[in-house]
Amino acid sequence: MNNNITPLVDDLRQIINEARNRVAVNVNAELTLMYWHIGERINREVLGNERAEYGKQIVAAVSRQLQDEFGAKGFEERNIRRMMDFANLFSDLHCVDTVDTIVMVSYHRDSCVWHKACLMPTGCNN
Repeated sequence: MNNNITPLVDDLRQIINEARNRVAVNVNAELTLMYWHIGERINREVLGNERAEYGKQIVAAVSRQLQDEFGAKGFEERNIRRMMDFANLFSDLHCVDTVDTIVMVSYHRDSCVWHKACLMPTGCNN
């Protein structure tokens, strides 16, 4: 009887693994868009796309408040600044939608963090 269910379990294992992979891709895409929106919002609304001295204080304060509400992981000041850099590099949201999966894959596999040469999709003129 054990041999009879092996193909079934193999098929179920494949279904589970494929679903998990799709979830990971979708989560990464949403996180990438969230990072871009956070960076873009800070750049546009708070700093007016200029690096002023008060901007450093605002970024630090925003970081502390986000960490208090959502936890420290991911909202450190350094990461907030990376989000801002990411939004500056990809100023067109369409390009972010196009590269979201590439950003995450490149970040994890090649240590290529927000490099335009690695991530810029065809048709985006940033």
